Amino acid sequence: RHSEAGAELRRILKDRSEAYFPNEKEKDGKEFQVQAYQRLAYGALDFAKTPVQLLISVHLLTFYQQAGAALGAVAFFTSTARCFDVLSDPLMAQISDGFTSRFGRRRPFVLVGCGLYALCLVALCSPPWSMSPGNTGAWFGCFYILFFLTDTITSIPHNALGQEITSDTDQRRLVFMVAKIYQAFGMIAAAALPVL
Repeated sequence: RHSEAGAELRRILKDRSEAYFPNEKEKDGKEFQVQAYQRLAYGALDFAKTPVQLLISVHLLTFYQQAGAALGAVAFFTSTARCFDVLSDPLMAQISDGFTSRFGRRRPFVLVGCGLYALCLVALCSPPWSMSPGNTGAWFGCFYILFFLTDTITSIPHNALGQEITSDTDQRRLVFMVAKIYQAFGMIAAAALPVL
């Protein structure tokens, strides 16, 4: 009777582990290890994202003021984007939690989000110079909000993927350590690029 209960408990724990850590696969009964290339691939997004967000927060408002956008419009759209962010983050988490595909529940959002993120960044940083000041402010508002929505589409599933890669705390710590190293180099790049 105890062996039946023990077997049932092991089955329940295995099912729960597969539900919470769908990316963790045992091979030939060996303990799962996150490979170096997987840690590097996971952290690479942080290297790309960190300098972009730092440059936007430091230089973009000045850029749009010089392009003729009214400071009030820029402030309004900046706060509106953050309000959308508060609503869209939990919604994106809910969507990606319930999503299923052969590539996993997080990776498709990261892939699609990266493309949209890049398009919105290019549009945000290149407003047509022939626009009136009011239209320049509207351009900023539209693409600033879209930029942060695409950031949500990319970042929320990416952060959740990092938690799901493995149930082993030491392995997970290594994954996030590599991501933080990428982030640090991204910040150094963001600080150095305007000077160059």
